[in-house]
Amino acid sequence: MLPFTMHPLIKTLPAKTIQPIGSVVRGCLLLPHAIGDKTLAKDWLARAHGAWLATLLVVAYLLFANQWLAGVLADWRYPPPKESLGKRIVQVFNPNVSHKHPLRDSQQRLYARYGYWSLGIPVLLLLGALPGAVRRQALNASGSDQDLASTQVRSGPAIPTQVFQPKPELGLVGEGQRYRLDALLASGGAGVVYQGFDTRLQRAVAIKKLLGHLEQDPVMLARFKTEALSLARLNHPHIVQVFDLFEDRGNQWLVMEWMTGGSLADVIHEHKKLPAARAISIARQVADGLAQAHAEGIIHRDIKPDNILFDGRGNAKISDFGIARTGNNNHQTQAGLVIGSPGYMSPEQAAGEAASSASDVYALGVTVYEMLAGELPFTGETTQVLLKHISRPPPLLHTLMPELPGPLCALVDRMLAKDPTQRPTDIAQSLRTL
Repeated sequence: MLPFTMHPLIKTLPAKTIQPIGSVVRGCLLLPHAIGDKTLAKDWLARAHGAWLATLLVVAYLLFANQWLAGVLADWRYPPPKESLGKRIVQVFNPNVSHKHPLRDSQQRLYARYGYWSLGIPVLLLLGALPGAVRRQALNASGSDQDLASTQVRSGPAIPTQVFQPKPELGLVGEGQRYRLDALLASGGAGVVYQGFDTRLQRAVAIKKLLGHLEQDPVMLARFKTEALSLARLNHPHIVQVFDLFEDRGNQWLVMEWMTGGSLADVIHEHKKLPAARAISIARQVADGLAQAHAEGIIHRDIKPDNILFDGRGNAKISDFGIARTGNNNHQTQAGLVIGSPGYMSPEQAAGEAASSASDVYALGVTVYEMLAGELPFTGETTQVLLKHISRPPPLLHTLMPELPGPLCALVDRMLAKDPTQRPTDIAQSLRTL
């Protein structure tokens, strides 16, 4: 089936016409999701001002103007026949003698029925407003659920750093003032990350602090602690280690392994495309880390290049488990809420469904695709990307990069399957065979 915008009839339309038609089509596709999501439906209906205004105008038209306009059109379509003066005089004194065209009344009834088609206008406007509601929901989710993920624990020339001059009372934190804050690495809406130093063990560390006003938010505090507990349970060479979690002066602090090699996002930004051998090596290391996390019942839910960091020896490690799901614990996530980064989100996550280990496999597949092709399989506005993940197959990797090995392209295609059950389960082993 041709994509909507590539249909021959659609391509002949002006761009200003295609955009509202596309919004209506996307609204139809999203309608089942909106019906099952009370929060989304409430926001959608409350903000569809154009649809409600159109409803009032259409109802007023049907009540007061539909029959009149139908009569005018019927008179225009079948005007009264020209008659002699004698017949006109007879019609004046005998109202039972009609001077109208015999087909005029039936045509008026037909036009009146056509008038009821105007009820479709507010319906179309209502459907066209649905993608905007989904976009707002996705942005709200990214604003609250990814603020922790936006404060990356990494270093390197691609990251603007700012020398941090701590106040005397904030220069040392932890029990016995164990940790020294040396430099501010990154800041986000939920927290900040410092380059620090463990004065007891004499080693560099990364220290993440949750912003004070969010410590009163039980959801954000739970996510911050989830990241610490998830990382603490995962002692693996390809997962960033957590060393300490403590409270100091009313602030929550998380001490982690110091990564000096930057992130995979920095590498992709610098080189665009990676050689197949290097991409396979990075993907295998990430897959090894994911296998350990999945074995512990932890689903990352936000695998992407920004969350894959490198140590000084070039080893890849998974970071930012702030929105991870542990076991069957879904109490931190509202039902139907879109969780993750849209560009790397699995179809089931894009639809607001629960994530599984197969969701991490899909996100890793998107990451491998980007490493090899130099671009994401789906781009565009947030709503468009979510819809593409749900319903559109990605451009075939072997078509974009015919020089790549066939088995590698086939493996990536399987990782990007829409059906979670069709994705491979042992990615690390499959990558080793390549």
